Amino acid sequence: MKQAEILKMLMPPVPLEGVVEDLHLIEGAALDNVEASADQLLQEVLPDLACITLPDWERFFGITTNPELTLVERRRNVMVKYFGRGLSKDFFIRLAALMGQTITITDYVRPRCGVARCGKARLSVADAKWAWLVSGLVDTDEFARAGELCSGERLGGSSANIETIFNELKPAHTLVYFEYVG
Repeated sequence: MKQAEILKMLMPPVPLEGVVEDLHLIEGAALDNVEASADQLLQEVLPDLACITLPDWERFFGITTNPELTLVERRRNVMVKYFGRGLSKDFFIRLAALMGQTITITDYVRPRCGVARCGKARLSVADAKWAWLVSGLVDTDEFARAGELCSGERLGGSSANIETIFNELKPAHTLVYFEYVG
């Protein structure tokens, strides 16, 4: 039921002289707009559906807004921060899965006495105490889906920038190298 109809039912049954007869229509339209805005705000309580409040979510999590990213990619970046940080390789593997990537992480350490073993391939990366090789990344194009984009968003585009997200969340002492397939 529209707000104008509700307001009309609240009006007295007698004509009021000097009062705009269509006042309930004007006020009802304004209340309908407020109700629609409130409904839209309820949909943006969590960042996975945010459109209007996405810049607020990015600011809250300390993410620099990148205008070249699509709305979906920006939402993913916020969701990564929303779900927290982790230092384990398993966390990063699950994070990549959340972003649609199936990866493996190889952990390299500088050869040390008691750690290095004969026959091990690719023991270390030059000048790095700790290094990860993230393998299996696929650079895919994404397609627009109903309800995910706002007016004016570009359609399609490259997959979310997983390298940037990994480098923001990785342990400070770790170097991460990325290997794409295909």
